[in-house]
Amino acid sequence: MIEHTALEGSAVSLQRAVAAGENACPPRCEAKKGGILLKKGTRLAPAALAVAASVGRSELNVFARPKITILSTGDELVEVNQQPAPTQIRNSNSHSLAAQIAAAGGEPVILPIAADETSACGS
Repeated sequence: MIEHTALEGSAVSLQRAVAAGENACPPRCEAKKGGILLKKGTRLAPAALAVAASVGRSELNVFARPKITILSTGDELVEVNQQPAPTQIRNSNSHSLAAQIAAAGGEPVILPIAADETSACGS
């Protein structure tokens, strides 16, 4: 272990004796055969991938990130880069929701603002 060494010029010296088999882990010492290493629904962050690799799993069953569509409605809304008229506000909620969806692991899709009246949509 590096904690028990010292650098002396260009050489490394051992600061204590090393016993045969020290720090070696016998098979199944970290997990029991058939045991659960990663619970269903676990996000595959680097540590989870390391656990899978440590037991020889090069492929895992996963689910695609859910795609969530956001539709803001209202004649009072304008896009963020537009200047609102006196009776309008910028569409900030869509962007807040998109950030929350992304933080929860989803894929947000923001649609254009929908008018209050269907006649304004060409229907």
